[in-house]
Amino acid sequence: MMRTGLFLASLLFAVPIHATNWHIAGKIEVPMLDDFSGYPKVLVQLISGGVWNSECGETLAEADGKFSLTCPSPWNWFSVKHLAVYHRFDDGVCKLNWFADISLDDGQTFKIDDSTKYRLTTKIALRIFIETLTILNLKK
Repeated sequence: MMRTGLFLASLLFAVPIHATNWHIAGKIEVPMLDDFSGYPKVLVQLISGGVWNSECGETLAEADGKFSLTCPSPWNWFSVKHLAVYHRFDDGVCKLNWFADISLDDGQTFKIDDSTKYRLTTKIALRIFIETLTILNLKK
């Protein structure tokens, strides 16, 4: 039993430490809308995918749709990354656009359309979204 524990502990220390950052810079594009002024803020989250999803980092998009996000890279054995965009462009209803399996290249454009849109209808999801925006606004 002791040998098994020592062997597993040595494997843990043999795994290289992954201390790089994930970075993505891009633009959120909404058809027929060049400027987000007058709309609620757009929240952009970088998600580490795989067996389960976990948030790496988040930021608010600028009025022209541009965003830049850097966060410490989480343990991600599968190298799967997703982008979540929360917005209220459709009659003030909170919606999520999910961009699956993205690459971390700068200059990408993420188009908000019906193929990537999910409606957030639960009160819990809306409350989490509002609280996140409130916290981000307090940090500025």
